[in-house]
Amino acid sequence: MIKACPFSHDDTNEITSYQRFRDLLAHILKVHGYDLPPRKKSDRGPSLTEITYDECYGCPSCQQLFGELADLRLHVYSSHLGQVEHDSEDAATLLEVPEEDTDFDPVFSSAPAERPAITEQVIVPEKYRPFNEAVMHAFDEEPPLMSKKTLELIDIVELVPFRLMDEDGNEDNALAGRKTVARLSLKHKNVHPILPAKRRHEETYGMNGSIAKGLETLLLTSPYTNLLRHREFVELPPAICTVINRDWGFFPQTKYVTAKAFAGAILYNTSNGQAAMANTVEVYGRTKNVDVHREPHGKLKTDVMLTSVPPPITKFYQDVWPVTLYAADGPKLLVGTQVSNLLITSLTRLDTKIIPSIGSTSTIFKLPTLMDSHSTKIFLDREQLQAALVMDATPETSRVSDMFIMAQLRQIRSKFHESTAYTLCRESGPITKAHTCQPYTTFTLSDLDRGRNPSADLFRLIGMEVLKRGHEAKLMPSQIKKLAKNATGRQKVLMEEILCLSTASHDSGGIHILQNERLNSKLSPLANLLMPSIVSANETVAKEVASVFAMMDR
Repeated sequence: MIKACPFSHDDTNEITSYQRFRDLLAHILKVHGYDLPPRKKSDRGPSLTEITYDECYGCPSCQQLFGELADLRLHVYSSHLGQVEHDSEDAATLLEVPEEDTDFDPVFSSAPAERPAITEQVIVPEKYRPFNEAVMHAFDEEPPLMSKKTLELIDIVELVPFRLMDEDGNEDNALAGRKTVARLSLKHKNVHPILPAKRRHEETYGMNGSIAKGLETLLLTSPYTNLLRHREFVELPPAICTVINRDWGFFPQTKYVTAKAFAGAILYNTSNGQAAMANTVEVYGRTKNVDVHREPHGKLKTDVMLTSVPPPITKFYQDVWPVTLYAADGPKLLVGTQVSNLLITSLTRLDTKIIPSIGSTSTIFKLPTLMDSHSTKIFLDREQLQAALVMDATPETSRVSDMFIMAQLRQIRSKFHESTAYTLCRESGPITKAHTCQPYTTFTLSDLDRGRNPSADLFRLIGMEVLKRGHEAKLMPSQIKKLAKNATGRQKVLMEEILCLSTASHDSGGIHILQNERLNSKLSPLANLLMPSIVSANETVAKEVASVFAMMDR
């Protein structure tokens, strides 16, 4: 058994392991700030798990064994964080940390973060009657006398069973159409849909996702049921609500954790049954010191500006608030936290088949009222959540992934002279991770196959230069001349004005990009001229996204 730190990198060369669990717990407390409970005396000795591995990872707080470090990590978050209960003798022993382990930042060592446990609520099939038994019970037939013809009959007439629970927790069953069951389950808390068992072909093709509690009604009626069964979803846990609300200045990885966790998430409005998947999200900070493109706030003439900042009291998630806000260019779907807001730029409805929404505005799924926001549940993709937890344990994280780095730049049209404008915290979910399914931005429009746009090439060049060279990034006059030669109209005029900046400053070494407000004054109107092309390109993206959803649901 490997006694490895669950917050280590998955690369086996970087895994931190120990001979004793006591030393492992001390390391986790000292380096990562998590005060995990030690194994109970009854847990010591041979493991009782029925699963064995040649090289398994043991949980430092219980007897569970895991074949992958990522599974151990999620188990620790799910079962042990925030539930520390151990006797004083074990606690005193645990806190005896070796003096030589002094590489931990004192800002965090004085107050280790305590986080509530991640609870994954999944349906337990043994607790209630499964699909076939519920059908028989609705027909007053005993399970041993189950008739194949009865099951075939309800398929023909398109009926499904549902569960009726009385005040004492007793179950009864009845049959109705799928939409009727969905409507009843949304209106009455004692009505619950029953999903059929997986068919053989679903297991063959790896469709083994767990069904998160609360998604049963959606899976019953969604036109993408087969696709959703490919994935596993977890309702937004309290621990993640805490993680994504940490100060960006002291926890810089938080912005990337947030983007990774929410890409591919499901927003489910339980008041009307509408649901949508956030295919692509962009994360923005709350204050000007961490993000120059923060959400605007302040006083208007007769009122205050509406923002996505969570209200003091929320129904489902502390300090997390899904909401639609109206801007000059249309309604925007956001998920707000105290320290950031997520702008959803690619959205697919899951309760009906309509063209996906691509871009900063969304009209296909809106949360315009307090009731809508209070009634909306959020379910995270398990794979994305696991990847986010890895980032959370890595403060030096500087991007969401190593794939399509330019696509991680957010869609902006101003303040190109500020370094925080180039934060890499834009992420697409697992279903739409192909570059053809990601919305185009100022920095990626040049990747469009149809024709060439000199302005788009310029912004790609700017993004590449800043990401590679930071404050030393420059635009060379020869590069600008080459692009301006192929430009026309207003774009050509602006590029020639940019070229004049180099001549006016007598700087043959190029034009500095960051902290250059004069350059930004030319780039901002140039970015606005690209918007019609970006909107047109995103229409193609919408078709690609719709095609992927249709293909994967077969």
